Amino acid sequence: MFFSCLIPASKRRSYGSKFGRFVYRRFGFRKDVVEENLSFAFPDYHEPIKNLALKVYQNLGITLLEFLSMGKLTPEDILEQVEFEGIHHLHDFKKAGQGVLLTTGHFGNWEMLAAAINASGIDGHFVVRSQSNPYVDKLQNDIRHSAGLNVIRAEDIRPLVKTLHAGQLVGILPDVNAGQKGVFVDFMGRKASTTKGLAHFAWKLNCPIVPSAIFRKPEGGFKAVFKDPIYPDPEMTEKEAVYSLTVQHTAALEDFIRQQPDHYFWVHRRWKATPPSN
Repeated sequence: MFFSCLIPASKRRSYGSKFGRFVYRRFGFRKDVVEENLSFAFPDYHEPIKNLALKVYQNLGITLLEFLSMGKLTPEDILEQVEFEGIHHLHDFKKAGQGVLLTTGHFGNWEMLAAAINASGIDGHFVVRSQSNPYVDKLQNDIRHSAGLNVIRAEDIRPLVKTLHAGQLVGILPDVNAGQKGVFVDFMGRKASTTKGLAHFAWKLNCPIVPSAIFRKPEGGFKAVFKDPIYPDPEMTEKEAVYSLTVQHTAALEDFIRQQPDHYFWVHRRWKATPPSN
């Protein structure tokens, strides 16, 4: 973290890329998982999968250095780096006092996306999972708080409901393997177990879902993209609505991934759970 904060912002992407390349080639941490996931998701990719896997690690190295130095950024610093597309959806909901669920994936620098939303004037709250290592957990959340993020622990949903009732934004990353308790929907050509929480709260509280993602621009900086809102159908049963909404927000994430495959967190065993035989 100390090293990351010392590096000039103009050099951080270069150093992060080199660090990711070093980890991939020297240690190969979860290398087999990444290459297997990529081979399945992109069977006809235009270059060798190993080349794409290397880019994934380079992206992760960059993301790590960016996150570790994010706490020292002011809202003005963040806004200078981020270009927005479609953020008017969030500001429209804010003006209307409408609670909204923002969804993204473990894609690009998702922490920077959250910081940019708040820097733009949206009072967003973001659901995070607690880390098993208490020191790492504290470090992560200290950085988030320094960057202006409001954190909701995934273990306690009461603040989430309260925030949505207050007409504010709650961000959730639902793209994790949920085991047999999840809902199985198509993701990159294969059924993936996906958490029900996002879709459940959208239906239960009648809140729209705004899919989003943040891309690194080749010349430097970021572009944060917000798609058109997905609205729950009040005529559906809970089961029907949860499935339909999950299909839609997962498809939106897949579209982002296909635009920039190296931005995704392929080290995760996304398809670990298999659908029930019945």
